[in-house]
Amino acid sequence: MKSPHLSAAACLFISAATAPRPVAAENPAAPAAAPTATATPAAITITDDFEQGFTRWQPTAPENWKLSEDHGGRVLDLFDKTARTSPPHRSPFNFVLLQNQSFGDVSITASVQTTTQAYGHRDTVVIFGYQDPAHFYYVHFGEKADNHAGQVFIVNNAPRTKISTLETTGIPWRENVWHTLRVTRTAADGMIRVYFDDMHTAIMEAKDTTFGPGQVGFGSFDDTARFDDIVITGTPATAAPQPDPAASTPARPTR
Repeated sequence: MKSPHLSAAACLFISAATAPRPVAAENPAAPAAAPTATATPAAITITDDFEQGFTRWQPTAPENWKLSEDHGGRVLDLFDKTARTSPPHRSPFNFVLLQNQSFGDVSITASVQTTTQAYGHRDTVVIFGYQDPAHFYYVHFGEKADNHAGQVFIVNNAPRTKISTLETTGIPWRENVWHTLRVTRTAADGMIRVYFDDMHTAIMEAKDTTFGPGQVGFGSFDDTARFDDIVITGTPATAAPQPDPAASTPARPTR
């Protein structure tokens, strides 16, 4: 069901940082020294329950996405996978990106239901640190983990590469059940942690500082799923890189 913490409309909350006050000079005859403290951007929280649509999200293949009724209201439904983008390197085909905002430190939480029949690589993905179609991170929530599924990956101008340091045996997807996913990243040390249903114990970890702040999003490598109750908390960057999704083609490459 819809989270009680989300309003009927998608909300944006911004916490203001308080600048430090300069200390008065002990010698009133001497001019006060200029403060040297550097202000840290305040964290913001963005929530979306899709009751007002999904215009703030940019899909790679818009025809594969729609709003559906489920989970006590509207949900964002990746209902089809016929249309495919042609990414420059082996990486997820269908996802949406939050427009006009990028994050350094970030936590991404979502309610997710797979709508794909069980098979080894049944999945959803969470995108973060997105620079462009050839440079980003993603977590693959795959049913059975191997070097190409159920891992933390980097796409760095080459086919996706596993960077997980803590691995899982796979994601226990259940039919007609909504699950909770969370991915966190701290930009300074590159620490990435991944959670599934249990928000206290990470099931995957990785550490990488290749990319700085970037856009965030979610979708699937090549399956269908539904998404709701998105909560993104993080330190915003001054400007978000703008995606340039690859052109769609009817090709259906294998994993």
